[in-house]
Amino acid sequence: MEKIINDLFSLIKSIIYILSIYKLSINTFIFQIIHSYLKPYQETVFEGCNEKMLVLFYNIANLIETMIGGLLGGIITKKLGGYES
Repeated sequence: MEKIINDLFSLIKSIIYILSIYKLSINTFIFQIIHSYLKPYQETVFEGCNEKMLVLFYNIANLIETMIGGLLGGIITKKLGGYES
């Protein structure tokens, strides 16, 4: 148990771990904004639009968001010296 606690404290001291958690939090926050506000907005603006097209748009937007977030996180990690340092 003591080893687990020591490992957790060493993770908290790691800048790469903190940046990864930060990136994940930002992605989740952005997704919640999109999910909560954009769909009702689109349903009122595109009143005659097909609902399946809105779902397709959501899926594409979420995929692009995840890819861009992962790429930026990888670039930042590489600039800071990679996972080994």
